Amino acid sequence: MERDIDIQKQETIYTEYIDNHRQNVEKAWTIMKSNNECMDLITKYLNTDREAAISLLDEMIKNHDMSKYKENEFDAYRKEYYPISPEEKEGNKSAYDSAWRHHYHNNLHHWNWWYESGNMDNMKMPYVVEEYTYIVSLE
Repeated sequence: MERDIDIQKQETIYTEYIDNHRQNVEKAWTIMKSNNECMDLITKYLNTDREAAISLLDEMIKNHDMSKYKENEFDAYRKEYYPISPEEKEGNKSAYDSAWRHHYHNNLHHWNWWYESGNMDNMKMPYVVEEYTYIVSLE
């Protein structure tokens, strides 16, 4: 029973981390949207107008890293970053590797998918912007 309580506590902490991460990405995007030079550059490379660029990227940012809440990522990530014991983390390597692979295959702002698929030079600009927004959000 104590173990279950520890797991629930760590799951709550990890969920709060994901929520906070996504909020920080949204805040970074809000700042980027308000910067005319930034938006001029984005619209130039997306080859579209500002309204279309914002609409597309608003939707992408809203859905940023949603797969981290899903079963095929959540538990392995929680055990990797918020384990209840060193043994739990040690026994999680294979599951974490699988979850990470699932994550970047379903979140194309990660360069890993583009590299693995042989398309590194063809990473689509909206994903580059999403990744940059993530980088800007880091403190």
